[in-house]
This record gives sequence, structure tokens and C-alpha cells, in this order.
Amino acid sequence: MDNITDLLNNIQMQMIERCRMSRPRIQIAPHLSRAELTQRYETCQNAKIKSYWQAIQLLSQQNPCLSVEQVANTVGFSTDWVRKLAHRYNRLGANGIAAQPRSLRKESLKKESLRQEMQSANQ
Repeated sequence: MDNITDLLNNIQMQMIERCRMSRPRIQIAPHLSRAELTQRYETCQNAKIKSYWQAIQLLSQQNPCLSVEQVANTVGFSTDWVRKLAHRYNRLGANGIAAQPRSLRKESLKKESLRQEMQSANQ
């Protein structure tokens, strides 16, 4: 039993080291807990949005940490799209994942940017 535990610990340490050595990992902002991300993914009725939630959920994992490339392969998106999705989630939270026409998304981003500028000016 100790040998198995040692082996598992060794594998876990190797995985952590691999994550450190690879390209810097995208950090996911803690807008939602891991359980909330899982719940959003499992209950989403829209297949496309469900895949978005799955990508964010996978990127938020700590063990094993997955690269953008691995997440993109899992959900069937390009690495560029997964990065954009992660950055949008980090900036807007759950609202960044919701299905919106592009014109509304741009308007939402403008409003968020303006709100952040106003907060900075007030501080």
C-alpha cells in the first residue's frame, strides 16, 4: 500500500512539474466556485453554451491542470477561441458566457469598460 501511495504521489508531482514547465497557464478568475461551474455545465440546455461552461470548468481545474490545447481538443474548439472565452469569462464573469449576439456583446464590453474606468476614477 505504501508503494502505491508513493507511486501516486510521484505521478502527481510529475504532473505538477509538467504544468509549471509548459506555457503559462490561463488563470480563471474565481467568479464561481468549482461546484457552481460544474452545475452550470450540467444544467445548461444550449449545447454551444454548455461547451463554453465545460471549457471554463476544465481550465479552472487545479489537479490535473490542463493546457489550453488539451481543453480545446476536449471541447472541439480552437486554442484561440478557448483563450478568448477564458479572457471574456475573467473580464465579465458568468455574463461573458451567456449567448449574446455580437453587437450586444460589444455593447456589454463597452459598458463594463466604462464602469471599470469610473470605479478607478473614484478611487
